[in-house]
Amino acid sequence: VVELFNHINTNIGSYAIPPWLYQLLSDYEITRTILIISAVVLIFFIIVLITFLRRWKNKELLVKEVKDFVGVGSGKPRFRKRDKVLFYGRKMLRKVKSISGQVHPTGQGKKRRAVMRFARRLLQLKKDTAPQQLKVLEPPAEYLEEDLGPGERVPPDALYILQSIRVFGHFEKPVFLKLCKHTEIMNLPAGTPLFKIGDPDENVFIVQQGLVNVYINGIDGSQ
Repeated sequence: VVELFNHINTNIGSYAIPPWLYQLLSDYEITRTILIISAVVLIFFIIVLITFLRRWKNKELLVKEVKDFVGVGSGKPRFRKRDKVLFYGRKMLRKVKSISGQVHPTGQGKKRRAVMRFARRLLQLKKDTAPQQLKVLEPPAEYLEEDLGPGERVPPDALYILQSIRVFGHFEKPVFLKLCKHTEIMNLPAGTPLFKIGDPDENVFIVQQGLVNVYINGIDGSQ
């Protein structure tokens, strides 16, 4: 029974789809698959090629723009206006020298030399080997002094105190001037003591003129 049913199905399939049509459909499926794969590969290759060409073109444009901006590749020398004038001036002088060397000392040679001297004066050419010197410009000493107003003049004695002890320079000017009011100027003859041992240590002595002998007593009483 099973073999009979299988034979019936085979015969029905053979009658429903002819062998030539079945073969054609099989070939069509294979061909379509090959075409799809080929199309995908071709599209991928075209995309890669277009991307490469675009990058290469952009790179060429960028290099060309940089060359145009810098001036590379142009046959003309790239000079500033000042350098261009000096370049052509030196070139003209070289030509004049070469021509003047071939001409005998006649009236025409004097004209050549006069033209060369005029060109030198016009261009004010200097020798390239001249050393360049840097000049340091400093303000005068009076410019660096402190500007005092009419009411801020310091007395000579107070100024000497200010210059002798630097700690007074940290005070503001009003405080320093008030401190100067408590100063006392003493003129002592030779041999007079400023203070004795045992006196309260309340004063600061500044010697403006003269010499001072300082005596120190040791622990054992020696002097």
